[in-house]
Amino acid sequence: MNVESLHVENFKSIREVDVEFSDLNVFVGRNAAGKSNLFEVFQFLRDARGEGLDDAVQLQGGVEYLRNKHIAAGRSLQIETSFESDSSYQPIESEEAPEEKRVDDREIVLRMSFEDSPYTVLSSSYRVEESIRSDRKKEESNRIVRFPNIFEEESRLETGTGDITDIGEALSSPSKVVTESGIIYGINSSNIKAPNPGKIFDVRPRKIKNGDSLKGRTDLQPDGSNLTLVIKKLLEDDDQKQKFLSLVSDVLPFVSDTKVEAMPDQSLFLEILEEFEPGQDQYIPAEMLSDGTLRVLALIYLLYFSDHEKIFIEEPGRNIHPSLIANLMLKVKDAAENTDKQIFLTTHNVEVLRHTPPEDVRLVSRDEDGFTQVERPAESERVQKFLENDLGMVDLYTENMLGE
Repeated sequence: MNVESLHVENFKSIREVDVEFSDLNVFVGRNAAGKSNLFEVFQFLRDARGEGLDDAVQLQGGVEYLRNKHIAAGRSLQIETSFESDSSYQPIESEEAPEEKRVDDREIVLRMSFEDSPYTVLSSSYRVEESIRSDRKKEESNRIVRFPNIFEEESRLETGTGDITDIGEALSSPSKVVTESGIIYGINSSNIKAPNPGKIFDVRPRKIKNGDSLKGRTDLQPDGSNLTLVIKKLLEDDDQKQKFLSLVSDVLPFVSDTKVEAMPDQSLFLEILEEFEPGQDQYIPAEMLSDGTLRVLALIYLLYFSDHEKIFIEEPGRNIHPSLIANLMLKVKDAAENTDKQIFLTTHNVEVLRHTPPEDVRLVSRDEDGFTQVERPAESERVQKFLENDLGMVDLYTENMLGE
């Protein structure tokens, strides 16, 4: 389920920002403009859900690094994320609960005050508004289901009628939830589970070159350090292997095969077969591969084989030759359009920008007071006139003319 919009106040370099998202979102801007800080909003929400608010705050360096240093403590931190409508058809075999078609809108809200040390949670909730149509009875209804305190240990289910039941009861009874006013059908863990905020990746090829171990996580880590183990698991399936190699060779035509060697001490080593001449059959170990090659392997895995629905990637074009970036961006756009992935990129690379549709570009800059702001250049009449006169987005960007 894609995130549709984000509202943020008093977070790092941000005083107040509203951003709308699409399937592909490419953030450009000068150094220290705040591109990574926008990504960190989602990382903070992810940590808050997985680790709890105290640890999430500390992972940002504490309150003094979480809130904007130039804003008085009296202004609260606010994060509001809304998700696009999700439609699903859920047949329920019951006379009391006929087949339903539901459309829902979802929203996560967090508000924190810094007036009392170190902070106070003003509100945190996950809200689902459902429109339900019963095909059998030809009836329509709307309801709101809200989970207060979603970043704390105790969480409750609250319906639009004011009925409250324990969240554990809701999750353990997948077909119905009993409240004081009767039965609410069709609520289950897939209906009410809050969408995942996503994960940030900044692949570090040097860590991949150090090798890996059979003992580790099979989900790609943010720095890509366990890529060898991840690829080993992928290569065990012949169909997945062929698809992976085909996608990689579309970007890197000289790569024809890859394999992972397991040593007696359970260490793993990645090797690539590069064919620049006919009949060449020498596999090259990861430690001798270019950083760009390793980065492409990691990016192809993220785009097509990972379970992440929202992927945040820092500088995908780093260490990759300009002539190959066009092929890489074709894969990025394909994944955004034809898979369940929503993709977010930061870049300074003009080739990445050159191959990004103008409507997917977000310009991040600082206003006169030093606060981060976000614009969509393609919506600017001035930028549109430049584009109509064959002055490209890259030209405007390099000349610092994208912003108002």
